[in-house]
Amino acid sequence: MDRVSSSKARTDSATPSNFDEVATREYVGGVRAVNALATVTRDRDKRPAMPLCDKPSPTLRRRISARSFIVVIDPICRGWSAFQRAFLLQFSATVGKQHWEFRARQGGLVRRLRKFLCKSGDYQNFAAGESALTGYDCVMKSLPVSYARQHTSWWDAWSVGKVVLSSHLAMGPQRDLFERELRQLVGVSCAVAVSSGTAALHAAYSALSLAPGDEIIVPAMTFAATATAAIHQGASVKFADVNPASGLVDVASVKALLSDRTKAVVAVDYAGQPADIPALLQLARPRGITVVADAAHSLGSSLGNRPVGSLADITCFSMFATKNVAAGEGGAVVTNSADFDKRARRFASHGIRREPDAPVDEPWEPWVYDVAELGLNYRPSEMQSALAISQLRKLSKFKDKRKKIFDRYHRELAEIEHLGLPSPTEESDVMWHLFPVRVPASERLALFNFLHSLGIIVQVNYLPVYFHSLFADAGYPRGLCPGAETFYSQEISLPIHAGLTASQQTRVISAVKQFFCGKRH
Repeated sequence: MDRVSSSKARTDSATPSNFDEVATREYVGGVRAVNALATVTRDRDKRPAMPLCDKPSPTLRRRISARSFIVVIDPICRGWSAFQRAFLLQFSATVGKQHWEFRARQGGLVRRLRKFLCKSGDYQNFAAGESALTGYDCVMKSLPVSYARQHTSWWDAWSVGKVVLSSHLAMGPQRDLFERELRQLVGVSCAVAVSSGTAALHAAYSALSLAPGDEIIVPAMTFAATATAAIHQGASVKFADVNPASGLVDVASVKALLSDRTKAVVAVDYAGQPADIPALLQLARPRGITVVADAAHSLGSSLGNRPVGSLADITCFSMFATKNVAAGEGGAVVTNSADFDKRARRFASHGIRREPDAPVDEPWEPWVYDVAELGLNYRPSEMQSALAISQLRKLSKFKDKRKKIFDRYHRELAEIEHLGLPSPTEESDVMWHLFPVRVPASERLALFNFLHSLGIIVQVNYLPVYFHSLFADAGYPRGLCPGAETFYSQEISLPIHAGLTASQQTRVISAVKQFFCGKRH
C-alpha cells in the first residue's frame, strides 16, 4: 500500500470529515514544521488532502519563503519516539524564529493542537497525543535559559544581507550612517565607529594622549579591558573602590587617588545604571583631568534627562553580541570634542591622515596618505555597521522589554529575605543590561550550581580587575578595594535580555524561590 493510500485508510477510520484546516495551518505556521503530525481531510470532496509539504498553498509558500528555514517532519515515518518528534518540532520552531510557546500564548494553539492530535488517525500510529505534548514540554523545560543573549530578527538578517550583495564590505556608507544615527541618539556632535568595545576604549585613551608616566583611575568592578587598554598606552592604573550595593564607582575613593600624574578618570556604568558622572566632572575639571565613561552596558540609559554618551568628556560603547545593541562585535567612541574625535578616528585607521594638518610647501597629491602616528585597524565592517543600525532602531523596544523583566523580578523576588535587588537612582532612567542580585557570600556558589543544574545559565559580573594574574603578578594586593570585593563575593546575574520569554522568567523566579525556601526549611 502506498503512502497516500495508507494515510487515507488511517484517516478515514479516525479523522472527522470536517476538520478545522485553519487551525492546522496556524499550527504549521507557528512551529514552522510543514506536514506536521497528520494529514488533512478536505470537507469539500471527502478525499484526503495531500500532505502540506507536498503541495503547499500560495499563502503557506509565501510564509516559507519569508522565513527561509523549514524543517519538514514527516508524520508517516515509523520508529520515531514522541520525544524525538517533539525535539524536532522545537528545533524547527527555533530555526524559524517563531517560538511555538510564543504563538501558543497568542492564539491558544496548544489547546487546538491537543484537540487536533487526539482526533488525528495518523497521530495514533506513532504516539499518544498526551505523551507527545508531554515530550515537547520536557524539551521546552530542558532548554537552557541564558543570562544574556542577542535578540535578532529577520529584518536584521535582511539588513546585513543587502550589504553582502552591495559594492562595499568595508569603509562604506553603512559606517557613516551608523555614526550619524548614534550621534543623533545620544546627543553629541562626534561619533567614531570601531570594531569592538575594547577598540573604543583603546581609541579613546589614544585620543587623550595617554602615555608612559600618566596615571588613570579605573573602578575595580569592571571587565579587565577597561584597564588593559590603558596599559597598552603605557599608563599606570589605579583602582578605585565601588559602592558595595550597586557596583558603581565611589567618588570619594576616586578623590583619594588623584595626583599630579592623573590624566583621566574612568566611570563604568555597571549593569546599565549611569555612574555619578556630574560629581566626577566637578572633581576632575578644575584639575584638567578628563572623565571617560565606559558605557558598554548603558547605551539607551540616561541620567537627569541626558542620555548616556552626552555626560562625560568622552564615552565608549560596546556592540558585543550580548549588549543592548548587538552587532556581533562592534563599538563606538562619542564626544563633543572635535580634537578627541579626530585623534580617535585617526588611531582607529592605522594613524593615517588623508590631508595635511597644516599648509605645506610640497603639493599633496590626491592619492597620497600619510601615517602620522601609531595606530591600529579598528574599523568596523559594513556588515557590523548594518546590523548595528538595524538594532539601534529597535533600542526603545528592547528597553521596554528589559524594563518589564526588571519590574517583574522586583515584584516577585522582593519577598526573599536574603536577596538584594538592584535599584536605580531617582535621577536615572536605566536600560538594564544585567540584573545583578546579591546573596550571602556563603550561599552564592550553591545558588550558582543549583540554577545551572536546572538549565538556568547565570553569571558573576565581575572579578575585581586586580584579582587577575596580570595585575596580581604586578603587585596589586587583595584587599585593595573592600567595597568591590564585598560586591564580588555576593553578586550573581540573573537572566535578562529582550528575548527572554515570560515562561523562561517564571522558571528563573521559581528556581530562586525554591532554593531559598529549601534553605529555610
